[in-house]
Parts: sequence; structure tokens; C-alpha cells
Amino acid sequence: MGLRDEYSTAIKRLMDEIDSAEQEAMEKTADAIATTVAAGGVLHVFGAGHSHMLAEEIFYRAGGLVPVNAIFDPGLMVHNGAARSTVLERLPGYAAAVIGDHETSAGEPFIVVSNSGINPVPIEMALEARARSLVLVALTSVQASAAARPRHPSGYRLYELADIVLDNHAPPGDAIADVPGCPGLKTGPVSTILGAYILNNIIVRAVERLAATGQEEPPVFTSANVPGSAERNAWLVSHYRRQVKSF
Repeated sequence: MGLRDEYSTAIKRLMDEIDSAEQEAMEKTADAIATTVAAGGVLHVFGAGHSHMLAEEIFYRAGGLVPVNAIFDPGLMVHNGAARSTVLERLPGYAAAVIGDHETSAGEPFIVVSNSGINPVPIEMALEARARSLVLVALTSVQASAAARPRHPSGYRLYELADIVLDNHAPPGDAIADVPGCPGLKTGPVSTILGAYILNNIIVRAVERLAATGQEEPPVFTSANVPGSAERNAWLVSHYRRQVKSF
């Protein structure tokens, strides 16, 4: 079996593991999101480095929920300087500046994404969530995090702070396939694919719950490439503009 087949097989196996082991956590997260949206609130989400892509995955997304407040910071994104983003993710105090004037309400869910779950910015973002009485959801690799030394002075790992833990089942080091002839070297990272799978599973479940109430149509984006979508999407954006800073 070549590396491509090994990688594909591993991804499918890990998705099956997630479907089995993370059902309860995904249901709890979907319930928290649906309850918040039904009450006029929003879902908050944050990730640094490659985890930023998962925050972006569920923000302003065709088929996704409109009331998603993704907390973005250019300094923590790899396209603005990859090495610099790593330095900033390890900078104590940076998270408070990033969350800044984002509006939150007690009881709203906040998903913090960090595969390792050990760097200061995700930990401090989690502490900010707790200070604001938000429902803290950690999307992380419990196995990788438990095997690593925390970098925040508190000694916490992300999953140790969360109300709900979504384990992506990624191995330590993230990559899954052994490179032939290179002992100890692996390729094929899995955390982004698995994280996107988990998050979209949760959004689908939350939308299903909102639709089941029968009160009104769930606030879901229609693709901008579908005729007739522009007016509806524009109304939804205007409705949530105060709560979603990145609109």
C-alpha cells in the first residue's frame, strides 16, 4: 500500500472513530448552538495558525449558519508571516487584544480550535471565554495535547478548561503516514480535514434542531452563485451585523 492509500485509509478510520466516540460531544455542541441562535445569539469561533482555517470554514459559508462570529487576527494567520504567527501564538497577553471589543453574551458557545492545545493564545482565549461566562468548546487532539508540555504559565491544556471537548483524534505530530526509508518521518496531516468534518457535522445538527422548532427558517447562507440568493443573504447579514464583527 502506497502513502496515498495509507493516508486515505487513515482518514476514513479516524472519521469512523469520531462518529462513534464524539457523538455525545457533538450533540451537546449542536444543542448549545441551536439554543443560542433561537434566542437571538451567535456562535463564536477562534483558531490560530492552521486552526484559523477551521474558524473560516464555518464563517460566511454557503450552507452554513449566518450567526457565526469568527474572531480573526491577521498576525495569527500564516499568510502574513508563518514564523511570525508561531511567535505571536506563544505570546502571553495577545489573546485579550485579539478578542478586544467582540460582543459576547453569557451562555453563548465559543469554539476554540487548537490541535496541540498548549500554546498561550488559545489557552488565554479559553480563559477569556470562561471570564465572559460563555460555553467553552475545545476542538483539539486530546492525545497530542496530553503528550505535550503546556506553554502557558497556568499549566493548563485547552481540553482541561473546556465545558465540551471535541477530540479530533489526530495523533501527536498530526501527520499519519510513515515516509519509506526515513525512520521517524511522517507525512499526511489530518487535523484540518477532521476538524472541518466535526464542525460541519455540528452545524448540520444545529440547523436540523432549529428547523424542527417550526418557528421560522433557520438563518443559513445560500450560495452567492445561486440565482435569487443575494437579497436573502444581504438581509441576514444586516440582521446580525452588530454581533458578527467580521461582516
